[in-house]
Amino acid sequence: MLTAGVWAVVVDRSTIRGAAARPEQSVEAAWLDRAAAAGFMDVLALAGLGAGLTAIVPALGELRAWQVLTALCLFAMVDFGVRYQVAKRRA
Repeated sequence: MLTAGVWAVVVDRSTIRGAAARPEQSVEAAWLDRAAAAGFMDVLALAGLGAGLTAIVPALGELRAWQVLTALCLFAMVDFGVRYQVAKRRA
């Protein structure tokens, strides 16, 4: 882990053959930005719906916090991955 950290700090991108000069302006970065923004909105919507349902359905209030947060994190990861792949295929 330390070696990877030192390599990331010390190695100049211009010395790596095939590395993009401006990676933040690459098409992959655009896909990542688009997927992250849309995924964040999905997570907010799901969290809001979940909070509303918890207020309406008493049985949902019995769920433990770790269960809810684990499900929300898994949803966020899957959602981001799917959205990234969709953006990649559309390009």
